[in-house]
Amino acid sequence: MQRLMRVFEDFVYGFDSGVDVPMEAAHALVRGLDSPALRDLAGLDREERLEIRDLVTATAAQLGFAIEPLQAVFEQRVREIAAAYLAGEREFTDALSGILALFWRYQDKGIGPYCCDALLHLQVWLDVREYDETFGSAEPAERDFRTRALAMVDGCRACTIASHRRRPSR
Repeated sequence: MQRLMRVFEDFVYGFDSGVDVPMEAAHALVRGLDSPALRDLAGLDREERLEIRDLVTATAAQLGFAIEPLQAVFEQRVREIAAAYLAGEREFTDALSGILALFWRYQDKGIGPYCCDALLHLQVWLDVREYDETFGSAEPAERDFRTRALAMVDGCRACTIASHRRRPSR
């Protein structure tokens, strides 16, 4: 069910525009999940986006779970990227790019901790690496990112970096 929930989140919040929700619904049926809405969802074409959106909500309700709010999903995805980097499963620039992509997509909605705001100086380094003397080489940039990644994995709860504090509600 976790796989299906993630696919629903990807679809609802636009994290993965290529996700094939009907195919994933069919796979869920094969794995033993079942509900009338899930069967209907599995029968749709992936291009029937409005119908998919309606059935995603109905399917989640019939299977007894709710799609998490955007803020919670965003923070989870940031933690996953940071944890994968710290575990050596993602390269520094890939992890940094992934987190910044999420930030840019949702910054106007006030989603996410300030730690993403604090990574903006690394966006400059990423885009024009020879531009800033402070982050002219990868080592200082990666060191700064590692500090922030450690805090992100912890949900920024015990973070001493002032910029990791949450944004005030709008």
